[in-house]
Amino acid sequence: MTSQPSDSSAQGFYSPSHLEPEESVGYLMRKVMSSIRTQADAQLSTHDLTYAQWLPLFKISRCDQATVASLARDLETDPASMTRAMDRLEAKGLVVRERSTTDRRVVRLTLTPDGD
Repeated sequence: MTSQPSDSSAQGFYSPSHLEPEESVGYLMRKVMSSIRTQADAQLSTHDLTYAQWLPLFKISRCDQATVASLARDLETDPASMTRAMDRLEAKGLVVRERSTTDRRVVRLTLTPDGD
């Protein structure tokens, strides 16, 4: 049986007088993710891409039915931001939009040979 910290010790740790932002789990996770993105951006810069541009390309390569809406959901961003990202990737010749022949409301995203 594992012992649980007493409520008073947990309350003391999270009290305003003891809480240091740089020791919080959320802060540390954010620092780690920021470092990962910075390193990824450095590696991807040789391909004229950023991590934010590469991630949708990766998702499209793994999904045969990708749409702006599905990418926005998967990457936890809003559809308007994803549309702007797809505009940039399309301008770079990495992505094409193709309207569905069965449902004209649906626009599928596919990679070009350069985007693959």
